[in-house]
Amino acid sequence: MANNFIIKYRTETEETFIDGYLEINKKYNYSTIAINSIKDKYSFINNILFEYIFNGNIQISFDDDQFESKINNLIIKFDSNSSSAWVNYKTLIVTIINTKNEIERYPSGNILCIGDILYKNNKRILHGSGTVFYDKPTNNIMYIGEFENGLFDGSGIFYSLDGNVLITVNNIANGIPKHCGEIKINYPNYELIKEISFYDIWDKLNISSNDAIISFVNSDKFVDTITKLVWTNTKSLEEYKFEVMSPDDKFNLFYSKIKKLEQYNINYNQFLKQINYYNFIQFSIFLFLFIILMTCYLFILFKIY
Repeated sequence: MANNFIIKYRTETEETFIDGYLEINKKYNYSTIAINSIKDKYSFINNILFEYIFNGNIQISFDDDQFESKINNLIIKFDSNSSSAWVNYKTLIVTIINTKNEIERYPSGNILCIGDILYKNNKRILHGSGTVFYDKPTNNIMYIGEFENGLFDGSGIFYSLDGNVLITVNNIANGIPKHCGEIKINYPNYELIKEISFYDIWDKLNISSNDAIISFVNSDKFVDTITKLVWTNTKSLEEYKFEVMSPDDKFNLFYSKIKKLEQYNINYNQFLKQINYYNFIQFSIFLFLFIILMTCYLFILFKIY
């Protein structure tokens, strides 16, 4: 069944439809819908709409008489001569929405995970297949694989934030990778595939308790830390990561560093003010005691003579 459609679209407040291109993609255990406006025959302008298709995450309705579908605040329209495309589109959407996959979010609003959600002790946890994302608005994948009672369990693949490093694990038990895995580094001009021993990694990182290992595996530093342990290139991992960043990510990185410097300067100035204040207090106390001491000394001299 086709998942690419030529459509027209408009917002609820607009009257004129614009030529567009709708694409439905399914990857692993989640599906997305994207709408692009057609710039010309061969190029598209992205970001008109991009959503994960889950019941409760996206509002979609259908008007069979007009061949129109409302997606959040967008109205899309199929050509009246494209009834088969309309039926294919509607069938795809309904099938995906009716799956049991659900979505959870970080407090920031970014997507935390998508997958088989189990309700247990008034909590929603992954149990089955799932995908975990980094806490980023770009929805970068952190892990794809199996879960049991909210913990990584079975087999899965861990991803670096930029997606250029993969760690494949075939044996995960209660959130802890066991025995061996494989790391695959795939940066421009530097590729490496190597078997890794998780027991050696825990020893090198001086991690011994199960809770500490689980916390480390769940952190966004897991892949990068292991990557640095096996890194052999003369150019650093940070340099490669910077090279593959998008212009927006580079700008955000510079901006965050500037904000940190500004905060450092604020903290440093506050520290200097505190030091000056304490120095002033100490000097005032010293001066006060000196005056008292000199007064007493003069008083004694006066009494003697």
